[in-house]
Amino acid sequence: MAKGIRFTDDFNGMRYILNGIENGRRRHSALGWKSPLAFERRAA
Repeated sequence: MAKGIRFTDDFNGMRYILNGIENGRRRHSALGWKSPLAFERRAA
């Protein structure tokens, strides 16, 4: 790891990336079984 970078910084970065991928595929019953991204695109 680079000097000054903590494990939590790496973990939070990975969580941000994985959430972006997952939100494109995951379906949610409250959104009419659409992915959050598809729901937001339609609402805009």
